[in-house]
Amino acid sequence: MPTADQTQLRRETWRGDINDLRSADDATNHVLAEGVVPADTGGWVVREIGLFDGDGDLIAISNYPDTIKPLPASGSGKQLYIQVHLVVDNVAALELIVNDDIVLASRKYVDDEIIKITLKFSAPDGLKYIGRCENIAKLRTITPTIDGQKIDVAAHTNDNDKGDGYFYYDASDTVTDDDDGFTCVVLSNGMRWKRKVLHDLYVEWSGIDTTGQSDMTTRFQQLLDITAKFSTTANGVTTKAVLHLNGNIKVSASRIIDASKVALQGPGTIYVDPAGVYLTGYAFMLTSSTDTSLVSYSNKTTPVFRDMMFASEGRTVNLFYGVNNTGNANNNPAALQTVFNCHFKGFDTVYSNGTGGWGWGWSWYASGCNSCNHWMHITSQPDTYERFSFDSCIFQNGGYAFVLDNPDGKIY
Repeated sequence: MPTADQTQLRRETWRGDINDLRSADDATNHVLAEGVVPADTGGWVVREIGLFDGDGDLIAISNYPDTIKPLPASGSGKQLYIQVHLVVDNVAALELIVNDDIVLASRKYVDDEIIKITLKFSAPDGLKYIGRCENIAKLRTITPTIDGQKIDVAAHTNDNDKGDGYFYYDASDTVTDDDDGFTCVVLSNGMRWKRKVLHDLYVEWSGIDTTGQSDMTTRFQQLLDITAKFSTTANGVTTKAVLHLNGNIKVSASRIIDASKVALQGPGTIYVDPAGVYLTGYAFMLTSSTDTSLVSYSNKTTPVFRDMMFASEGRTVNLFYGVNNTGNANNNPAALQTVFNCHFKGFDTVYSNGTGGWGWGWSWYASGCNSCNHWMHITSQPDTYERFSFDSCIFQNGGYAFVLDNPDGKIY
């Protein structure tokens, strides 16, 4: 039996660091100290235990139920957990310090720490404890562990770009192509981090050059095609996905825009290099793929172009060519579009029509055409009943604003 005047154990056989030291949650003025005797130590029976402070002084002593602590050589080995409950007058006055060389965390300690971390993460400002993935290159090195896992990416390439965003792991997706972080990153093991896209997409997510210095023809087409996949159709109406450009893009070959599914919004500039190669002389082919009935009368809530500048030089390149190969004006989803607050400079013709009829009628608002030969050239095509309107627009420093070559149709 211990006595109050003891300064040491009667027969000390082993001494080790405290493994856990904490205030008891369920007992006032109780302190819990835990030690673990390793499996490779023993060959004796434990009958007494003591607790020493930082100066080596014995501050607590107790007898202990006879407990055999064998060595593995005896044919049986085990770790021995010893927990001491101390009742003190003032727990707050104690400085509870655990040695850095903890070798084993108790289950209670781990559970408590998990609860603390969970509470931090679930707090309104919990994101500050998580940190951020540096960029897309770093994201490629991070393997997700659970379906739906999310990660915050700080930038596409460096802190100066706007390629940041949230990505999540989609365990069900095995087919989406890697587009260098625009919407998807495919890891070497086939797992996919996918960008959280609500509706609008941004060119800056892709990491491409938006200074207008480098030719982005191929990459820009990829972004247009990917954007079309995010359009939605419900109740016979297709809602376009919006691709935002806050910068400058340079192109040198004809690009195709699915005008039934994609809207392009700025403020941004697309520079059409006059030295490029353009299919039938047009920089952009405006097509359609939605096949719902009477689509000419829907899908018009979002301007196909808004707050954009299209620029070239020498008046040698035509800009837009609208064509619907079905030849059915009623089912032309790229028809009756709106262009809002856009400006065009340095082209031969800004817009001309192909097959598709009056469905190619457009409304142009608050737009300007400068140093272009023609704003619009209406050609003779099957089922061609063209409807156009212009409101608060300016045509200056050019040739004829409208060239109408449509003897077999009507123009409203």
